[in-house]
Amino acid sequence: WGLDRMSSRGPRNGAYTYFHDGKNNDLYILDTSIHTAHQEFSGRMQSGTSCTGGASDWSNTVHGTHIASLAGGATYGAGKAATLHPVQVLDMNGEGTLTSVLCGIEWTVNNHKSSHGSNNGNKSKAVAVLGWGLMGQSAILDEAVEETVKEGITVVIAAGNENADACNYSPYSNLAITVAAVDDSLTGSHDRSPFSNYGSCIDLFAPGSTITGASNVGTDGSVQAQGTSTAAGMVAGVATLYLSEMSQEYPGNKKQGPQKVKEKMTRRAEPNVILDAGLGTTANLMTQTTSSMCRYASQCPAGRKCRHDGTCG
Repeated sequence: WGLDRMSSRGPRNGAYTYFHDGKNNDLYILDTSIHTAHQEFSGRMQSGTSCTGGASDWSNTVHGTHIASLAGGATYGAGKAATLHPVQVLDMNGEGTLTSVLCGIEWTVNNHKSSHGSNNGNKSKAVAVLGWGLMGQSAILDEAVEETVKEGITVVIAAGNENADACNYSPYSNLAITVAAVDDSLTGSHDRSPFSNYGSCIDLFAPGSTITGASNVGTDGSVQAQGTSTAAGMVAGVATLYLSEMSQEYPGNKKQGPQKVKEKMTRRAEPNVILDAGLGTTANLMTQTTSSMCRYASQCPAGRKCRHDGTCG
């Protein structure tokens, strides 16, 4: 239901419609490693690294594989043609350290620089998803996230699953996109998932309960999971679509950075639809419908105009 809900405003219609596929954009999955042999990623898995001190074992990579498929899977993801990079910052038990996550962030930035140049913050071809969090705050980690965005990488962060104020947890940067989870898998009522963090640090909501994605079993296995990490994975995939859109809108210039991605994503979200969003929390739900892609009145049906939020009205 997640892809269906993201591609339409209002009730789900049983279909997923998309305007780009994320081709020529990099997706960095900072998590457990990824089961790279899964058919969801066929031909699109590129260089990665392990920062946990041991060899990657795909048999225990269910979390990273699931998130990767929601971001860039051929079936389950929005960035269906994006290039994926497995960056292992969590061990086989899904646990990491400040050292391991900083190592993964540093590798991601360096790999991005080698591909696209240094200090290229206004023109991005990369998205990094951080589907995990610390039990508390770390100024060092938050600063690393901010510097990553300044290097031109759109960073998407899971808000956390403590049913608490997301502002009390790292990683966080107001330059990144922090995502809470919504559940309308059964009722269609857009309830905040009961585990999801909330608060003024949330930028938007995305589907995060009972989401089907790739598993680490065989080459075609699937699994259902929930969490703000699943919501972040879906948002990361959509971010690659916006990068593709901007490469057409602004060919050859520098108006393609993370700030523009965040601006487009938050502006085009469906407003005020989340029930019990939480005190001080946006109630906006991410959408990426083709009907909301107008820039000029000529792109809208006759008699309608392109509104400031990018929708035809």
